[in-house]
Amino acid sequence: MTKFIPISPTTLSTMITCPRQFEAKYLTKEVQFKDTPATIHGTRLHKAMEDSLVQDAALPAEFSYLQPYVDKFKNFPGKVSSETKLAIDKQGNPCEWKDRYIGGIADVITIKGSHAFIGDLKTGKYKEDTLQLSILTKCLYANYPTIQTVNAALFFPHINKLFSFKTSRETVTYEGLEKEIKFYEAVIERGEFKPKPGGLCRQWCDVFSCPHNGRNK
Repeated sequence: MTKFIPISPTTLSTMITCPRQFEAKYLTKEVQFKDTPATIHGTRLHKAMEDSLVQDAALPAEFSYLQPYVDKFKNFPGKVSSETKLAIDKQGNPCEWKDRYIGGIADVITIKGSHAFIGDLKTGKYKEDTLQLSILTKCLYANYPTIQTVNAALFFPHINKLFSFKTSRETVTYEGLEKEIKFYEAVIERGEFKPKPGGLCRQWCDVFSCPHNGRNK
């Protein structure tokens, strides 16, 4: 059986987009991660927000547009934490990060009594990514059994947009997430990472060994 790669918002999204791309990035490593101006900017932005939330550090001038969000999070009831690793095992029980079956890193968490807010900072195009928020809320509920309700959000400060939803432990369902996890598990078990041709193949895929890569033509 193929080596299991823990499920995260990124690995799951990659598998859904194209199993062949997943194989190249996480198994054969024929596609190596390389920093770009966009990823460097994103890393610096996340670090600036973390320092401002946790250490009360001033935001650099270039990231001043984050200030309203930082102020809002600090004013939420409860203690604010940032860059929090949340992990669960295959049975859905909380576990150490190194032992995770599913995991995610939350940019912002506040907890007050039985209610929590969990958020993730986005730097790209607006997308209503319910799978990412489902993974984060699922892991949050497992790791904090006293939490009964969660407000979850993806926030895009560079375009001043927000995607959010509310959940309750009693009523939350993960049908969409569970369907995609089963697909992920099935591909791993079979060890067959078939390409999934799409619009990104022509110019944006880094798997040059794939016959559908348009930059090979």
